[in-house]
Amino acid sequence: MKDVRDLRGVLDREKAAIGILISLQPPTSQMETEAASTGFYEHKTNRQKYPRLQLRTVKELMEGKGIERPSPSPPRMRPSRKRRNPRKSNTSKKRWNCEAS
Repeated sequence: MKDVRDLRGVLDREKAAIGILISLQPPTSQMETEAASTGFYEHKTNRQKYPRLQLRTVKELMEGKGIERPSPSPPRMRPSRKRRNPRKSNTSKKRWNCEAS
């Protein structure tokens, strides 16, 4: 119980969005109540809500129960600018007419 309260204090002090407590033993009902009382983090873009304080055991993680969190967004890509070669000009392009004979 003390660890959950400590983590909650760190979340508040550091203004962290989400915190995860990983333990070997399953959480007690008091721990679950304390974790639930921290509320939810709402993602700015997709408006999905995630528990601010999550409790997981090593066994749960090994069995594939993940951590509820937003998926990382891809990096923003800026459109590439075509660089013009100053040595080439548009007037130097030749047009070839290929006609079948």
